[in-house]
Amino acid sequence: MISPNSAVYRCVCCDNDELGLLKPAHVDPYTDYHYYSADQLPRLNRILALKELGFTLDQIGGLLDRDVSAEEMRGMLELRRAELQSRLAEDVARLGQIESRIQQIESEQGAPAHEVVLRSQPALDIAAIACGPEDSFTDAFESLEAFVAAQDARAAGPPLSVFDETSAQGGALVAVPVRGLLAAGGRVQALSLPAVEQMACVVFHGDYDEIHAAGQALLTWVAANGYKIDGPSREVYLRFGASEDGYRLPEAYLAQQASDFVTELQIPVKRMEGESYGALFGDRQTGSGAAGRTEATAG
Repeated sequence: MISPNSAVYRCVCCDNDELGLLKPAHVDPYTDYHYYSADQLPRLNRILALKELGFTLDQIGGLLDRDVSAEEMRGMLELRRAELQSRLAEDVARLGQIESRIQQIESEQGAPAHEVVLRSQPALDIAAIACGPEDSFTDAFESLEAFVAAQDARAAGPPLSVFDETSAQGGALVAVPVRGLLAAGGRVQALSLPAVEQMACVVFHGDYDEIHAAGQALLTWVAANGYKIDGPSREVYLRFGASEDGYRLPEAYLAQQASDFVTELQIPVKRMEGESYGALFGDRQTGSGAAGRTEATAG
């Protein structure tokens, strides 16, 4: 028997027809409504219920055409649950970024001056010199570049500084990428920076004396988006001044005046779990690392 009360719209049942999941008992030639007999309704309802849970029509066809055990069905539902939880976490993170952007626009009375992005960072072999508060970063970089050039060990990539506020010595490392074996000597160390899964990054154009605002924007973003600092911060010098005494660098790295300097501030982060965002931000916003230091560095 065919009942008009069992009609479903074409947008649902056409898919079912295409895959042969369920052929309607009757199709109205004028309205294109599909009608099903009472015997077909249990199968139709199961199709609709599985679609509501997010299963594809291919998956539904497999479930309908064979005897699926309760254990297998449970496994499929748990997988579906994990997919939805992952998507929900991504949407919650995206919502936090939107809220942070709104707050930033309101506080700055306009479009944000600094754009923060998250990305992974591969491991990096470096030659480094430790610098304390009284040391000159410029002198350390000049010595380091000349030392590495003498061994023909310089790898492609910009120089950088690494700030570890938790170390006993404090201070910073100035570093350049290297390739192959490096014979360390004097103050120069051969080290390897670990890979970072999530690095919050912001690029600043201009003199190092004005970098503080970019650092504050980066810290604000980290706290507002539910992250916490998870390792030493970095400054990567994409364009800077250098004397090139005893070494040569690609022209793309060099700037003739401080207003043309380009620096990327980087902070390793991870998601917070039950901690106070504001408390952590308050502890770190006056730090001396990549987000807080204002002393001139490379070049």
